Amino acid sequence: MIVSRHFWPTIHGRSFKIHPRADTYLSQFSTKYSVLKAPRELEWKLNLGMVELDLVFGGEQKHEFRVDPLHASLLLHFEDSGRWSAEQLATETGLAILDLKKKMMLWVNYGVVQVSPAGAYEVVPRLSERDGLPGKRNGMAMVVSEGDEADKAVSAE
Repeated sequence: MIVSRHFWPTIHGRSFKIHPRADTYLSQFSTKYSVLKAPRELEWKLNLGMVELDLVFGGEQKHEFRVDPLHASLLLHFEDSGRWSAEQLATETGLAILDLKKKMMLWVNYGVVQVSPAGAYEVVPRLSERDGLPGKRNGMAMVVSEGDEADKAVSAE
């Protein structure tokens, strides 16, 4: 999605530090874009858009998710380490602990991540098929923006 400040309203949203690997990809794309479209440059709006994820459990069980960039970035951290405390993950992402816990509930509710008795977040080895994934359409779990953040993300000034 390309957004120009000349034709769109002011965009608001929660700031966070995107996962370093995703940040590398965004930087590489920005550099190539700047070369091809000089003097234009990209400014990423990380609170906008959707990311399609293919999650594989147990080497064979594949599930597709469509989430916002913050939720995708949170889950990317679990490729680096399978276990994170809320404090560690909040430090890595730049989110307040309460905000992090609210955002992680999406992955807990989908059964992708579980909370250990010690309160740490852990990736599950296999996704439970007992109830199916909530909000699943055409084989893809759809995630609708939580709460009223979607309403707050864009405002006309």
